[in-house]
Amino acid sequence: KKFYLAICCGNPPDRFMVDEALQRDENHDIAMRVTRSGEMSDQSKPSKTLFVTVARNVSLGQGGAAEAAALQWRLGDTRPFGSKLALREGSNNPAPKEACLVCAIPLTGRTHQIRLHVAHAGFPIIGDPVYGLLCDAAMDRQALHAFKLQVVEAPPLVNRESFLAPLPQDMERCLQVLGIESRSVQDINAMVAEALLSQDDPFWGTTESTKTEERMAE
Repeated sequence: KKFYLAICCGNPPDRFMVDEALQRDENHDIAMRVTRSGEMSDQSKPSKTLFVTVARNVSLGQGGAAEAAALQWRLGDTRPFGSKLALREGSNNPAPKEACLVCAIPLTGRTHQIRLHVAHAGFPIIGDPVYGLLCDAAMDRQALHAFKLQVVEAPPLVNRESFLAPLPQDMERCLQVLGIESRSVQDINAMVAEALLSQDDPFWGTTESTKTEERMAE
């Protein structure tokens, strides 16, 4: 089981879930898209991802993130976040007003699942050329990193261990440029574990998305 860290635009809830079926985007060479209501078919694949917000900056480009104010941004190809993401108005530079570090825990394994789910929720990954916002000065690739591998099935006498990988240097620098607090992966792992203890809490079901199961029953 893998846990991922992503540097995203926007100011998400402390924890949220996206439960949206995915299918190929007929208008793009490689992109996926969320299946629209009433459109469920054999092409639609049920998909679910949990997200935990680790750190955030709700005043991007102000205060301690002076570099961020001068950054130049551009939109990715498909823009699944639509109007959910607040961007600076009156400018040819579509800069986000907020940024964050989130942990993503995919419960299914679909193509582009994390990238599309978090963008659809309104918090696209920085550097994602298909679903996100691009800013080469902050991050010249998509800011997504598998930071934890948890062995959930093991042969007898083999420990079910977890392995942690620190953030790459370019993601650490991106956090610094955007004024987002950097934390050790050990601290992040503990925070995520605490959040997952309450996974059965109804709060996990509070999203802007319609549940895949409800759609399939229509």
